Amino acid sequence: MTNAKVKIVIMLLLLATAELQGQQSCYQIGLNEGREIFNEAQRLERSGRCVEAVPQFWEALRRFRLTRNCRDLPANHELDRWEDRCIQGIAACGGKSDESTFLVVSPGALSFTEEGGEQSITVNTNSSTWRVERTPEWCTTRIGSNRLTVICVENGETDGRRENLVIVANTLRYEITIEQAGKTIVEIPDLESIIITEVEILPEPVPADEIIEITEEPETPSVTTPPVYPASPVSPASPASTASSIKAGVGIKVGLNIANISNSTTDIDFLPEMKHDFHAAVFLNLNFGYRENTPGLFGLQPELLYSRQGFAVNGDRINFDYITVPLMIKLYAYEGLNFEFGPWISYLLTVSPDTKAIDGNNIKLSDLKGGKDTGIAVGAGYEFNYGLVINARYLHGLSDMANNLQWTNRVISVSLGWKF
Repeated sequence: MTNAKVKIVIMLLLLATAELQGQQSCYQIGLNEGREIFNEAQRLERSGRCVEAVPQFWEALRRFRLTRNCRDLPANHELDRWEDRCIQGIAACGGKSDESTFLVVSPGALSFTEEGGEQSITVNTNSSTWRVERTPEWCTTRIGSNRLTVICVENGETDGRRENLVIVANTLRYEITIEQAGKTIVEIPDLESIIITEVEILPEPVPADEIIEITEEPETPSVTTPPVYPASPVSPASPASTASSIKAGVGIKVGLNIANISNSTTDIDFLPEMKHDFHAAVFLNLNFGYRENTPGLFGLQPELLYSRQGFAVNGDRINFDYITVPLMIKLYAYEGLNFEFGPWISYLLTVSPDTKAIDGNNIKLSDLKGGKDTGIAVGAGYEFNYGLVINARYLHGLSDMANNLQWTNRVISVSLGWKF
């Protein structure tokens, strides 16, 4: 029976059921039945039973598509939304689908040791002609009803290898990553690191036919010859003694600003409030005395920092956008734990709003643009060997924003970054 005939039979059954049920239409019956199947599929998917859920999602999708043939299909029907939810349910189970086929493969990646071996993949599809289109050269496959066994040979190279295995069902393709570790090589100690402490030279034995028997020695004056000692061998310098060096790294960081100002202006009496904002920076980290993944005692870190600061008045935010250049001296207390201090200078890019009424004074804040600010900063942080950097810092402004506006910046910052 062709697909067209199957659709006609199903629609006739839906129409007949609609007539028997009186008020319910063909569209309502198809929608309700599809939703019931979808709810069951969703229950299976949430309980981790994706192998059972995907065929149910597909059956619900098929029911919604058939319902589009109903003569009483309303203009504002819900079928688009329900069909999308079915496709999303198949994808949530790690599968793919098209107009006539679904394909679910688990797991999506395999990892082998250098010795190789075999592992299995579960393939769930409504296509009876699914196949393996591509296999890594160092692997073979064995196909069962709904299971694919991957057998990989031993890796004789030191480098690991990685390729994709491709499974095809009708027009659907699913790529699975196959990885294998490289062969482990036992390291031979460096001969230069072996220190020779004493050399003993044994005399070679004299052959018997070269032995001369002396029966009588002529009298000769006794001459005492001072002993000659061989020069002591010089031990090569140990590589560890020259391992310390300067290590440079560049990095990026972003974080939170808790900003405020200190107001010393006598004719403007108000209490500024803190506001929260952000900062972002690039930095260069120089560590002196770096040795075997252990930082030295001393470091230097210049930064280029974009920092949004300011304060609040009665809940209204005043924003100052700065370009700041700190020069931080870092002291490493233990491994990556460090404390820092140093000067900074900044340039005020923008101010918003342009004017603000504070304590009865209409202050033109836009006049502050282009002003320079200086101060000092102290902080602490931790640098992990693999690159993660965390930092907390306090910036204390020392210069007034203007001669007649004695405001100085106060900022607490917390950062998260990565050093390359």
